[in-house]
Amino acid sequence: MKEFKRLLREKDKQLRSVMRHQAKSTRYIDRLKIRLKVTNKKLNTSKQQITRMKRYAQEVAVTIDNLKEEISNLTANQLEEKIKHLSHGERVIINTFIQKGRVELQSKSGWQPSMTVVEGIY
Repeated sequence: MKEFKRLLREKDKQLRSVMRHQAKSTRYIDRLKIRLKVTNKKLNTSKQQITRMKRYAQEVAVTIDNLKEEISNLTANQLEEKIKHLSHGERVIINTFIQKGRVELQSKSGWQPSMTVVEGIY
């Protein structure tokens, strides 16, 4: 009988230990599920942001292409007319960008500007 009581106590201890471990594991799994939900929300938000940024980048690329086309078709007088309301420094910056673009275009494609294209208006 004593042996039986000892075995019963031992098995009871083991059972309590397993139950504590199971409860601890259940709480851990619940915390992991919550973290997974939060992470999924963040992931969805990030995906939406990336989609918006891609759309914005495409719109910006189209706008830049359109502006490049417009600028390449401008004569010096037309450009001066469009930027005359700007300060001298701002006009210098715009003309610097145009000159830089022209140099890059020449180096990439061998393009030579015609005489009607902006020739360094300062």
